[in-house]
Amino acid sequence: MAETHIVKSKRARNRCSRHRKLRAIFAHLFPKAFVPEHATKKPLKIGIHLDIKQRLPEIRDDGLDEFLRAYIRSIGYQSQLVAGRDRYDLDGEKCGVVEEGHELGARNLLRIWESQKQQRLERALAARNDVLQTVGATVSVRQRAEGSCVCSV
Repeated sequence: MAETHIVKSKRARNRCSRHRKLRAIFAHLFPKAFVPEHATKKPLKIGIHLDIKQRLPEIRDDGLDEFLRAYIRSIGYQSQLVAGRDRYDLDGEKCGVVEEGHELGARNLLRIWESQKQQRLERALAARNDVLQTVGATVSVRQRAEGSCVCSV
């Protein structure tokens, strides 16, 4: 099967780069709350952004909000939102639990993302098949014009 490549815009690549840098910084400053890339994430305290602002008053609100939105709206984070599971503050201390409504919201979001992923895959396969049919038709026309051809698509 052919590989599908997703080309990100320069803006999206820059945003991802910023998120990686901020994640590394937060994982260094608050290792008991934020984990390095590809590690299992923990449910965070509701309102953790206020704790971060208190400890790092120099941080820009828009950058913090953008980073937290990306961190919390990731598949890895959403999959950890299970009712009754502990939430953690910046020091890794337990501070509440995931409520059932948050788990339901996470499950719905994960289902939507899975459905969107499936739709993207189906569109990519349809586009691939269209290209193969076009190339096949071109080869067939060329084969007829030349008499014969020993190529297959």
